[in-house]
Amino acid sequence: MLERIRGKALDLGLAPRVRTVHTDLDTGLPPMAPVDVSWASMSLHHLADPDRVLAELFAATRPGGLLAVAEFSEPLRFLCDEFSLPTGLGVGRPGLEDRVLAGLRSAHAQSLPELGADWPPRLAAAGFTVLEHRRFELDLRPGQDPDAVRYALLWFGRLRLGLADTLGEEDLATLDLILDDHGPHSLRQRDDLHLHGERTVTLARRD
Repeated sequence: MLERIRGKALDLGLAPRVRTVHTDLDTGLPPMAPVDVSWASMSLHHLADPDRVLAELFAATRPGGLLAVAEFSEPLRFLCDEFSLPTGLGVGRPGLEDRVLAGLRSAHAQSLPELGADWPPRLAAAGFTVLEHRRFELDLRPGQDPDAVRYALLWFGRLRLGLADTLGEEDLATLDLILDDHGPHSLRQRDDLHLHGERTVTLARRD
């Protein structure tokens, strides 16, 4: 991701003004000049102690500086409630996505306990003044955005790998069928695929 940022900066002629830093925020913020704007996208829930990091970021932010935090509480969904595969296959019974997401939530409860936290009061506790908290609904279908299919394949591919020891054999077999790019049951062949979810953005200021 840092390499992509450097590449974009180079393409736009902004390379002399852009510096990327690879650091572990759980060990503290890197040295930096007073900050005008910070944007934390889908990242705070990965930290062991986000409240400490927010307090450090408040101290590093100049008066009048802004912080924007983008997060989510529920995973994305791609399949309709009636999703299934032909009964003759012996797999693909309804409820696949619900079972997959249940496994994901169980894993997140152990590895990402801050996921789904209520961030506005935590920003306020760090010293920021919360200016706005908005929810953005995502609802894309392949006809509207071809990347929705690619995203779905990447999403279920990662879940297939990460939940291999959690899901039953039937659900794993179903995932293999819908992830097969060249198979007749691939997600690329379905017309009921959609990307649906929600993101929240909180804007705060150091007064």
